[in-house]
Amino acid sequence: MSAYGYAQFTYTQITNGLTDVYEGGSMNFAIGDIDNDGDLDIISVGDHSSPLIPQEHGIMVIRNNGNGTSWSKTMNGDFGYGGVALGDVNNDGIMDVAYGIHHNYSPTDFGNQVLEVVLGDGTANVWTPYDDSLGMQGQSWGMAGCDFGDVNNDGLLDLGANSFGCCDGVWIYKNNGDGSWSTYAGALNLNSSGIFRFADFNKDGKADFVANNTQFENQNHQVWMNLGNAQFAPMQDGISFLDDYFMFDLADVNLDGAPDIAFCSYGIPYVYTYDVVSNTWISISSGLPTTNQNLWHIAMGDMDADGDQDLVTIKNNLITIYTWDGNGNWTQAATLNIPETICRDIKLADLDHNGRCDIVYWAEYNNTSMLRVYLNNTPASELSIWPISPIGSEKYCQGSVNFIRWNSSVPGGDVCTVSLELSTTGVSGPFVTIEANLPNSGNYQWLVPGLLSGDCYIRYTIDNGSSSVSEISAIPFTIDSCGNSIIIPGSVTGNDTLCPGDIQTYTVPFVPDNTGYTWTLPPGWTGSSTSESIQVVASNQGGVISVTASFLNGNSIPLSMYVTVNQIDTAVTQNGITLNAVPGANSYQWIDCSNSSMISGANAISYTPAQDGIYAVMITKGNCVDTSACHTVFVTGVLDNEQMDQVRISPNPTDSKVKISCSTRMDKIEIYDVIGARHILLECKSYSEVLDVISLPAGLYFVKVFTNNKQVFRQIVKTK
Repeated sequence: MSAYGYAQFTYTQITNGLTDVYEGGSMNFAIGDIDNDGDLDIISVGDHSSPLIPQEHGIMVIRNNGNGTSWSKTMNGDFGYGGVALGDVNNDGIMDVAYGIHHNYSPTDFGNQVLEVVLGDGTANVWTPYDDSLGMQGQSWGMAGCDFGDVNNDGLLDLGANSFGCCDGVWIYKNNGDGSWSTYAGALNLNSSGIFRFADFNKDGKADFVANNTQFENQNHQVWMNLGNAQFAPMQDGISFLDDYFMFDLADVNLDGAPDIAFCSYGIPYVYTYDVVSNTWISISSGLPTTNQNLWHIAMGDMDADGDQDLVTIKNNLITIYTWDGNGNWTQAATLNIPETICRDIKLADLDHNGRCDIVYWAEYNNTSMLRVYLNNTPASELSIWPISPIGSEKYCQGSVNFIRWNSSVPGGDVCTVSLELSTTGVSGPFVTIEANLPNSGNYQWLVPGLLSGDCYIRYTIDNGSSSVSEISAIPFTIDSCGNSIIIPGSVTGNDTLCPGDIQTYTVPFVPDNTGYTWTLPPGWTGSSTSESIQVVASNQGGVISVTASFLNGNSIPLSMYVTVNQIDTAVTQNGITLNAVPGANSYQWIDCSNSSMISGANAISYTPAQDGIYAVMITKGNCVDTSACHTVFVTGVLDNEQMDQVRISPNPTDSKVKISCSTRMDKIEIYDVIGARHILLECKSYSEVLDVISLPAGLYFVKVFTNNKQVFRQIVKTK
């Protein structure tokens, strides 16, 4: 592997798991934490020519195996060649996938439409179609670039997509929440193709969109304003893309709370920001080249961990990095020589948690394609976290879906969790939990609560297990009703801290003339209700409980509450004769399993027994208590390894009888259950004994053998 660049812009190409050669063609990909482990993965759809090409078919997940230096690929489905979007369309906390494709070859519901959404199960290996009516309005050639956004601010992600080419147009679909989709707008017989992205450019809380080579609603415009009520209007004053096939990316460069557009047209890079006062686009391209650079693509991301969005361009054999100085100027900071002459897609993301974006692109070379990954070599110097969005000045609509995004710097690549909190009363709080102990993926899909405030802040906390760091967004953002007047008064009531398996009732105030209530629960919870109250059983995972009331004229803004579930890790490790519980609990009490008694004074996280025995620990965290499994410890008179190997138990597992034999004479045999109750005592003077255990309930048991003034513990499993 070779590194190129200058100083902090030094990169190493990663090839481990990335050596597959693909068909040439216009392939796109997305980057996100598809398996919820905190590491960013690469997701695409293959193929270019025929079905089931061995190395590229269906949904392709190229999994980050930890720090971006090693990758592995899984594939599912018989379809491909197009664009991909990631998001949680059914609000179950698991990433789902949308894709627009040219080759809808599949004979099943998984891959037989040109535009589809599939639900994930968290493994990135199993996908369930959730796509009724998508791409079935006459589209035939294929769809491509797609994106999720809450177009109508109803708390569900909707879908937009651009055509693969002539002549399927641009389409936007409403998520009905049951696996079916309704068309908002769209146009056939229009020669549009390429990328599609949602964003709120004018900070009114509504999802606008931009799509390249677009003829939408019979007008040749690329940027469209969401007017509400499924209506869109051009918002292109001040900006001209010149080339219909321009490539673009979105990011908030000037930190005004709205994404800006970077694009390359006729090979020249530009960046524009939308001015909400004049309702026009204004160029912020000072310092960028003004002549044709023969660019293939463009992308934005924080390349130097300074909190500003930088610009990356790619052309034949060269990547160029331009940094933003925060005052309206760009400076060329580095170049990276590459062997490829064509780039089909490029994305920037921090794959190794050093706080600096790495470079991922889909390259074409000699009529074949390869996925390229270049990691920034600069090590993380300290644990830190900083916001990307909201950064301040945004407007979010009550009950809508938006995304909280952050970047972080993690020395040594430690596994970290991130907690998010919201204040609606200023930077001093109080802050309430949005979500705790999230994987450090840099992205959280947020259901905006039913509150009204122009003084909102997010507090971000990153924790590596031994230390934590917090950061609060510097400028307030707004949560607004956005014209939605149906509000459930009051709040969700019920305990906000539970134990796994707890039964709890949650209630909201009754609203007259409602036609029913819809409750959404954290992952793994059970319970259902169409009234203002619901009884639930908590799983071992916390999350948001939310509820909407339905009326003849629409749905209310959701009310929500974050509930923490105190998960107790009952794992015990043994180091010599010392037993160690897992840190993080409020208290520990060690127990003698032989008589289920508490051991006086044994209240530390570790316990070193004074004699042979079977021990467990009772752990308290908050108001939750759980007990570990029993563990055997040999303190004195323990048989050496050779002698222990001479004690035999068979069959094991058993359903009726068990034979215990030893190379030396046994004096006594005892059998205990996992809580320390003795079930069998046999005095003997023999080398072999057969014990009848048919009366014992199924489960795990401990066998204690006494021989030559020594003892040895064994385990047996009773199967029925």
